[in-house]
Amino acid sequence: MIYTLDMAIRIALFAVPAVAVAGLVLLLNSFNASAGVAVAAFGVLAVATGSALGYFADRLPELPRASHAPLVPRHLDR
Repeated sequence: MIYTLDMAIRIALFAVPAVAVAGLVLLLNSFNASAGVAVAAFGVLAVATGSALGYFADRLPELPRASHAPLVPRHLDR
């Protein structure tokens, strides 16, 4: 299957954070980290992910608009 750049970006929006969380869990388990350290690490990851999405939000592809009939009939639109 061939993906366009827009589709690859949309997939990456879900895949990269999921892989980052899984990697962080494995890293914290290998260090036998306490619950407080885990909460702090997940907080930092959430802030970093949100900041990156906010910074690059203008470069994200626009979702296609649905082409359906308007909800209000034309004769009631006056």
